[in-house]
Amino acid sequence: MLDFDFKRLKKAILNRPMLNQVLVLLLGTGSSRVLVFLFSPIISRLYFAEDFGVFAVFNSVVFIFSVVAALRYELAIPIPKSEQDAFHVLLLAIISTISFAGLMFVVILFQSSWRQYVPNFDTIKPFIWLIPLGVIGTSIFQICSFWAIRKRDFQVIAKTTFGRSVISVLLQIVFGSLKVGPAGLIISDIVSRFGGFGSFFILFKSDLALLKKVSFSEILRIGREFRKFPMFSAWASLFNSVSLHLPDLFFPLYYGAKIGGLFVFANYVIGLSLGMLSQSVGQVFLGEAAILLKKNSVDVRRLLLRTAKNLFLLFSIPIIIFCIFSPTIFSVIFGPSWQVSGEYVRLLAVNYILQSAIVPISSIINLSQHQVWQILWDATRVLLISTVFYFCERYHLQPEVSIMLFSAAMSFMYVVLFILSVGVTYQSGRSRL
Repeated sequence: MLDFDFKRLKKAILNRPMLNQVLVLLLGTGSSRVLVFLFSPIISRLYFAEDFGVFAVFNSVVFIFSVVAALRYELAIPIPKSEQDAFHVLLLAIISTISFAGLMFVVILFQSSWRQYVPNFDTIKPFIWLIPLGVIGTSIFQICSFWAIRKRDFQVIAKTTFGRSVISVLLQIVFGSLKVGPAGLIISDIVSRFGGFGSFFILFKSDLALLKKVSFSEILRIGREFRKFPMFSAWASLFNSVSLHLPDLFFPLYYGAKIGGLFVFANYVIGLSLGMLSQSVGQVFLGEAAILLKKNSVDVRRLLLRTAKNLFLLFSIPIIIFCIFSPTIFSVIFGPSWQVSGEYVRLLAVNYILQSAIVPISSIINLSQHQVWQILWDATRVLLISTVFYFCERYHLQPEVSIMLFSAAMSFMYVVLFILSVGVTYQSGRSRL
């Protein structure tokens, strides 16, 4: 009976290409997360909280700018019917990335004019020259991933993702053993961003003929044709990225690298634990909602409410139980010096529950073509978090109070996101009347 069920499941997967592709991506992403999580107890004992704090600032700056370095032209790579046009989009995205990184390097050269506005700047100063490299590596990985998506070669994305994690973990252990401090985390990160490109190079071998037909005038034409991506998508992505990484910048820069490192490590562990399941549910919901949205908005609303309710129940109890024992768990698994991170997790519990329950179903906003609502929500989130952090700095609040205020602000924004997600189902229903 078991053998029959397995064969039927295998046949069902093979007969559904989309499901097969999702499983391939999940395998790559999931394997990477599991690998990183398994080695986290070793890495956490090789580095101090201060090291993670410095790395958090570096990593946040890299991610914030990498999402706009290509001006979001990478999103347009799967769209053109012509392979040559798609290749021109790819080249335009790469040119934009290198130009953006070059501009960043120029800004860094003139750091004397702005460094006084950045608190605790000296903690990150030795590594700011590496930020453009990190931006290039991250952005080009995204560009190559979209080329692989166009080619429907999802295995290369999965292999590259896993390969980057292997390189990063091994180098972090080697550099950690050598006690080189935050430089070990940063260098490992940059090398891993470039070290996983081998699979992509193999993918591009069959497209080398397209290089012979490259035209600068065609690249400019393509840029004009897809100008809405830098005009709208880039801003939306920037707001989203800033709002996600602003806490990882604020706590290390204002409270110091140690407090920042403890806060970031708490989010890092929870993100590894909850991220994969939440993302998987979100992908399934997106597929089901896309089908129902064409038929009946009432069914979409029921699916949304049912999914949000089930996710809330699924995540709330485990998160609450975990938070009760989180200081002890962090101390035992990651080392006594990380017990405070477990205490920070308690303060963020409500935020984690609402994030896990609401973010997966919020894709309905973009799916129903209400991108303006998403941009406004992201912009409001940036404004609210910035206001909270300004208030914390202005009145010199303790880190624990700042974390509670941050958690409250984020929880409020997730409730707003839920209301917007439900609201678009009513708007979609009216648009068909």
